[in-house]
Amino acid sequence: MGSPASEVIANLYTEESEEQVITTAHCKPEIWRRYVDDTFTFLDRNNVNGFLHHLNSQQPTIHFTMEIERNNIIPFLDT
Repeated sequence: MGSPASEVIANLYTEESEEQVITTAHCKPEIWRRYVDDTFTFLDRNNVNGFLHHLNSQQPTIHFTMEIERNNIIPFLDT
């Protein structure tokens, strides 16, 4: 990090890995939006854990976590 190209390279890598993850998933999200390193995703509730496992099985050095909507509040970017 620190190089002006770091941000561009990280973004290109992330876009490539997202495409691979979503196209190989058994249950594709209805919505997948990313802002830097946060994603906003809509999935059927029955498929959330399976999709999270799929995400985390793709790259051993990248670990996704999730926060689920509670009381009609979505904990995304402090909104």
